[in-house]
Amino acid sequence: MHAQDMAQDGRGSKRKPHQADPWYKRYARDFYDDTRELKLDERGAYNDIIDLIYMAGGPIKDDDQAIAHRMHVNVRIWQRIRKRLLAGGFLFITRGYLHNKRAKEVLATRESERASMGHRGAQRPMVQ
Repeated sequence: MHAQDMAQDGRGSKRKPHQADPWYKRYARDFYDDTRELKLDERGAYNDIIDLIYMAGGPIKDDDQAIAHRMHVNVRIWQRIRKRLLAGGFLFITRGYLHNKRAKEVLATRESERASMGHRGAQRPMVQ
């Protein structure tokens, strides 16, 4: 665990202040069915990348060194897996950032819902 992740009492914090909502629905059957063509290490890395995308609240920088470090693998291993995930359509790159189709849709819907709730709250009459 990184020092910046530690709470003042020394225990690790599961949420960081900038992460308003790091959870996501996991469709186990979809993941299972969609990833059967991947090797075990590729499925594990794909799962980690999806988690990183949701924890970041959006796409993550396509930086081989940083991603390999976060996943605790050699850069060459990550590069091999990255190539496979991109070729299989599991991930895509936009402006130097890695993303996933479902994550993009879920995060966009979530943001739209938040904006709508904020707008509705602003329209409530003041109670005196």
